[in-house]
Amino acid sequence: MPTTGVILPSGNTLRVKKIFLNKTLTDEEAKVIGMSVYYPQVRKALDSILRHLDKEVGRPMCMTSVQMSNKEPEDMITGERKPKIDLFRTCIAAIPRLIPDGMSRTDLIELLARLTIHMDEELRALAFNTLQALMLDFPDWREDVLSGFVYFIVREVTDVHPTLLDNAVKMLVQLINQWKQAAQMHKKNQDTQHGVANGASHPPPLERSPYSNVFHVVEGFALVILCSSRPATRRLAVSVLREIRALFALLEIPKGDDELAIDVMDRLSPSILESFIHLTGTDQTTLLYCPSSIDLQTLAEWNSSPISHQFDVISPSHIWIFAHVTQGQDPWIISLSSFLKQENLPKHCSTAVSYAWMFAYTRLQLLSPQVDINSPINAKKVNTTTSSDSYIGLWRNYLILCCSAATSSSSTSAGSVRCSPPETLASTPDSGYSIDSKIIGIPSPSSLFKHIVPMMRSESMEITESLVLGLGRTNPGAFRELIEELHPIIKEALERRPENMKRRRRRDILRVQLVRIFELLADAGVISHSASGGLDNETHFLNNTLLEYVDLTRQLLEAENEKDSDTLKDIRCHFSALVANIIQNVPVHQRRSIFPQQSLRHSLFMLFSHWAGPFSIMFTPLDRYSDRNMQINRHQYCALKAMSAVLCCGPVADNVGLSSDGYLYKWLDNILDSLDKKVHQLGCEAVTLLLELNPDQSNLMYWAVDRCYTGSGRVAAGCFKAIANVFQNRDYQCDTVMLLNLILFKAADSSRSIYEVAMQLLQILEPKMFRYAHKLEVQRTDGVLSQLSPLPHLYSVSYYQLSEELARAYPELTLAIFSEISQRIQTAHPAGRQVMLHYLLPWMNNIELVDLKPLPTARRHDEDEDDSLKDRELMVTSRRWLRGEGWGSPQATAMVLNNLMYMTAKYGDELAWSEVENVWTTLADGWPKNLKIILHFLISICGVNSEPSLLPYVKKVIVYLGRDKTMQLLEELVSELQLTDPVSSGVTHMDNPPYYRITSSYKIPSVTSGTTSSSNTMVAPTDGNPDNKPIKENIEESYVHLDIYSGLNSHLNRQHHRLESRYS
Repeated sequence: MPTTGVILPSGNTLRVKKIFLNKTLTDEEAKVIGMSVYYPQVRKALDSILRHLDKEVGRPMCMTSVQMSNKEPEDMITGERKPKIDLFRTCIAAIPRLIPDGMSRTDLIELLARLTIHMDEELRALAFNTLQALMLDFPDWREDVLSGFVYFIVREVTDVHPTLLDNAVKMLVQLINQWKQAAQMHKKNQDTQHGVANGASHPPPLERSPYSNVFHVVEGFALVILCSSRPATRRLAVSVLREIRALFALLEIPKGDDELAIDVMDRLSPSILESFIHLTGTDQTTLLYCPSSIDLQTLAEWNSSPISHQFDVISPSHIWIFAHVTQGQDPWIISLSSFLKQENLPKHCSTAVSYAWMFAYTRLQLLSPQVDINSPINAKKVNTTTSSDSYIGLWRNYLILCCSAATSSSSTSAGSVRCSPPETLASTPDSGYSIDSKIIGIPSPSSLFKHIVPMMRSESMEITESLVLGLGRTNPGAFRELIEELHPIIKEALERRPENMKRRRRRDILRVQLVRIFELLADAGVISHSASGGLDNETHFLNNTLLEYVDLTRQLLEAENEKDSDTLKDIRCHFSALVANIIQNVPVHQRRSIFPQQSLRHSLFMLFSHWAGPFSIMFTPLDRYSDRNMQINRHQYCALKAMSAVLCCGPVADNVGLSSDGYLYKWLDNILDSLDKKVHQLGCEAVTLLLELNPDQSNLMYWAVDRCYTGSGRVAAGCFKAIANVFQNRDYQCDTVMLLNLILFKAADSSRSIYEVAMQLLQILEPKMFRYAHKLEVQRTDGVLSQLSPLPHLYSVSYYQLSEELARAYPELTLAIFSEISQRIQTAHPAGRQVMLHYLLPWMNNIELVDLKPLPTARRHDEDEDDSLKDRELMVTSRRWLRGEGWGSPQATAMVLNNLMYMTAKYGDELAWSEVENVWTTLADGWPKNLKIILHFLISICGVNSEPSLLPYVKKVIVYLGRDKTMQLLEELVSELQLTDPVSSGVTHMDNPPYYRITSSYKIPSVTSGTTSSSNTMVAPTDGNPDNKPIKENIEESYVHLDIYSGLNSHLNRQHHRLESRYS
């Protein structure tokens, strides 16, 4: 009961000990104490007294009332009000012992909640004690008390009374705490009664009732309180969410489809902080080494503000725009908007967000008159700018929440709450705003946009920039309503007509705000979302309004391309980001339909190229070189990003760009060679998408592979990663041998990341090689090929070991690999040539050379018998990986020896002697007769007159062979020195392999005949053989390239016609 006492004659005060009865008086108890006759009348009288007192000294004396502002309680509680308030105290103290008859539970809770902001301190305390008693001892009332108190705060404790709001949230925490204490006591009693031995205690039927809905109501309210610009208020909101989580766990409520908001926000906090911490200049050690310590409380109290700058190319659109607009004034706004992205809270906590939408809409409507400088409320204020600025941050946060969560009433997923349905939000509080209830109403996206979109014409930059941040966060479900309301604004902004400077400036500002809104919407994936209508669900064409906006903006910027005002620079930057964001959020296979007209794509590409600085396709090599080391700014980066997106929006329309000398190759080289990591990554993505979207452009794949050998380190790495990405994403048709050689080449790269990419690409390629090798083995009937051996464990072998294993497993690829290396070695840099010659060595062991012109059968049989013992001895130590006699042909022998001789003559001086020497000696060691055939080839080369002379290089090869196989070489030379017929020949150049022809020859008389040393040697007839005639072979016939792929899949293999020797 209220404070009472008796003053004794001595002057002392006799206090009566108060006993709080927390049980409602029942009919039985009333009968025991003799009140059964009066009890119903007492309850009805209590109802009438409460209603009358509330009307007289309750609602009018709330601290939110205009009449009570700046008034002291002692001044107001006087005269006839004092006894009424004393009676009011007594009646409130009687609850819950007496429950008024005739007053609904909803009305009673609303009355008690309102009295918590009464001017009389004792009445406030009594009302709150009554609410706590209902929470603690009346389980049936808990859900109604909690939800009713929340709805009361939303309606009547407005943001113009921040102290009252903080106190109300603290009381809400206390009420949740009372419920938690009651649940703990009940659980303890259950454990005592049933004992621990009986297993886990089971909650009573009441505790198993679904309370999750009222918890979502409280969570939705906490999300609204998190919109506060004051850290102290946000801390209270975090406390509410944590108390809900604790109570949720204590009641053992099973988790439904929705997660608890605090769990989701704690989980997202480290990644959100990481997204903007680079703009704050704060030490990132804690974030890097202990991300688990970052939670919602950390972000709510974060005070280091992000500030944008022109060289920031890391931040996505929403981070950069939010930081640019706020400029360090409110770091919390980025966190709040990130939490409200559609894949975060709206996805995992849809019910709580739907309640937050209703609450935030109500408070936005109540706060709008304080923000709008043209509002009647601000008409009498002297300094309206200061007044509106104090609330603009809060109003902006409410707007972001509303736009992120706005849904129509038919799609609202929030369940019913027993106290205060959503319609009660339409009731008008007795506050200083006097807002008509029709304005508040039941929230809908259409009513929201009808209220705020016209404010874009405001002259206040704070309001228009707040609208950018809010409307840019519109969710896909409300996008259609937004576009409908923005349509007149778009027409007004893009209209081109003569006007004075002031009107032009206002129109430019409107253009900037519009393009920022659309950029944010595209960045969030709203335009590309299936539910938004931004893209047609069937044709995937861009929405007509958006397509018209993009085209008109392009025309506007093309007409003013020569001007460089700050406003135009902003529009160019945001327009570039808008186009890039639209395209990049659409799946790759659907992008070709975004812009129906190819001419629009080409016009956009050329327009963005004008703004890309050193990465423009119009830049000359000299300009590009001079600007190469300059740091790229955000305007140039956004233009470059848009260029790449438009170019990769389907197949390239301009085939000239990807022709053999297309202008796009130089542009890609420039991007890939950039020192900026983001620009380089953009180049990698562009090459990947170009390869994927243009599979019929063979020049593009050949260029990408060629740049892996010939480009700088960054260009080669970028092209190789792009090729690997393409093969990982789809079954791309490409020459298997070309790809295998590239893998071996990149496996020797000093970068560990490139090595790992090569190994991953090998895993993708191996099944193709296995099918290819298996098919070739099935076609063979001589049993030459051995069974395939598994490749070694990846990531643990060197490139040379890998080459050994591949040469052992797939010997049928030997000549193709040799041919590919012969082609690539001509354009590779010196270090690359050395690497290729090194991993070529294992493949040289597979090559068995054959005589370019076979001997007569009888003589060959005699020679084979004479050499059989020697061959068997050599075969024991040779590194043969093929069974039997192997296979070969004069054409293959000619290709190998010609190309090796060409490489020796061309690159022997620039490479270390060991590389070229190892190739020759490995070939000579591989098979017993290889040395003899090599010697025959060298002797035939000595007999060829050419310019320049090949004799020095022949001598060099002889020296190589002499070091490794001294005795065998001497034996072969002695055998060859037995009388043979020297020939002097004239040689002319040819366009076809082997690029020379013997045009004339004359025979020098010889005394004795010998064996034929080569296919292009004039040989004297032997004794006793009248059919022997001088043989003059056409080298072109003998040196035709071997077609090892005949009969196989044409798309896996190709002939290497350009790989023969090139000396003349």
